[in-house]
Amino acid sequence: MARRCQQPGASTSETTSYTDPSFRFLRCIANAHAQAVSSVKFSPKTGSMLATASADKTVKVWRTDTGELLQTLQGHTQGISDVAWTMAENYLCTASDDHTLKLWDVQTGRLRLGVNAVAHLDQGQIVKRRSKARLHMRIMPM
Repeated sequence: MARRCQQPGASTSETTSYTDPSFRFLRCIANAHAQAVSSVKFSPKTGSMLATASADKTVKVWRTDTGELLQTLQGHTQGISDVAWTMAENYLCTASDDHTLKLWDVQTGRLRLGVNAVAHLDQGQIVKRRSKARLHMRIMPM
């Protein structure tokens, strides 16, 4: 049976309280991780999924409408510092303190690609890259 957090919904009060359904949903997500949550990202197109990364070395993927836990992604050896969705919402990329990037299939929870060293940047240019997989990066100015 899939784990569920309290379904989020609009509060009847204008101020956030500990009984607000949205607050309970966020608290449930935080409590689902064994250590601090380091990154939270909504799926970019629909917002129908939420990815939470943690120092506990896991990423959890949730349905935002029901609070259902869809996947728990495990495979890093240290805490996860960030997570990013692909625009199609079918893959997640995780960045860890173990100096790896991992690409995950959201539907199956399977690891699709692991990169052992993150590129070093010097004035916006990639100057060093160590990896067993071929990785193409594009540096975009902000």
